[in-house]
Amino acid sequence: MIAHYFQPFIIPGILLLGVLFILIKVLSRIPITSDRTQEYVRKTLHISMGSICLSFPWIFQSGLVVSLLAFLSTSILCVIRYCKGFFLSKMKSVICSNSRLSYGEFYFPAAVAITFILSGGEPLLYTVPIAILTFADASSALFGIKYGRHPFKYLPFKKSYEGSLAFFLVSFIVSVIGLAAFSDIDTRFILMVSAMVAVFTTLIEALCPVGLDNLMVPLGALFILKTHLPMSQEDLVFRLCAMMALPFLLLLDQRNLSLRGERIK
Repeated sequence: MIAHYFQPFIIPGILLLGVLFILIKVLSRIPITSDRTQEYVRKTLHISMGSICLSFPWIFQSGLVVSLLAFLSTSILCVIRYCKGFFLSKMKSVICSNSRLSYGEFYFPAAVAITFILSGGEPLLYTVPIAILTFADASSALFGIKYGRHPFKYLPFKKSYEGSLAFFLVSFIVSVIGLAAFSDIDTRFILMVSAMVAVFTTLIEALCPVGLDNLMVPLGALFILKTHLPMSQEDLVFRLCAMMALPFLLLLDQRNLSLRGERIK
């Protein structure tokens, strides 16, 4: 009975896990000459696997199957990260950062499974959060590494205003595309909901440490979509204004903390 239930998903599941392992193996052959190079390699894996995961609503109908794949993927990543040996040490550099502590590779499969379950596999509610996780998160990291000149102060982890701006723009574009493709709501409503999603997920990404944003960003996007899509435009405008005020309040707080610190010195 159980074998019959899982039989249609065995081949796609094996292919997915095989692609994951092959990608890590291929990327491990790239010489790591700097922290920037390593981040490019890690985000290549991030984008590749995220893009594959976007197809799940059209391949899998059960959250149980996706959860099982997430568990197996996490097991593979655990073996690569924590087991010693020359064969695995080069592969470890693909998933682990040398310059900072992060467990993002473990949060990623969990985020995919939880988002799939909570969205019921509905294309709109699943693909927009996972696309934001895939493309906005990678854009933020890569743009921040190259152009990040203004880091957030008083945070114990490295995040920059430039990286957050890149995250916001990509998150907004991804949301607009997803809502236009999978819903029939009007353009103004699409733009307002997309702005809500972009602001909320950007704040989450900026404040989450050790790779936790890989889990919280898609859940935050799903929360906004589920709670704000049924709203009227009037209610949405009010919520959007309140949401847009949050980044300015945080910037003002950062500035006050900075001035206070300068006075103490």
